[in-house]
Amino acid sequence: MKRYRKVPRVAQPVETLIALRYPNGRVHETAVDRQITLGEQFEMYGRTWTAMRTKPRRLRNNEPRTLCVPAGSVHKV
Repeated sequence: MKRYRKVPRVAQPVETLIALRYPNGRVHETAVDRQITLGEQFEMYGRTWTAMRTKPRRLRNNEPRTLCVPAGSVHKV
């Protein structure tokens, strides 16, 4: 009987693509290493962001991104 070496299983990281919309209208596309749900608030780049909605990306493969705006912002998206 052959013995097989056990290979440790490593969980695959979850990556969520996001688009951060700053108050001046600039949009920065990036990713976070966890799942983000709509309405969730999180800290990034010294600001608190709120996930608003998912929208397709304009360039490259139309991958959906979660649009995020600064918390407390009155922007309508």
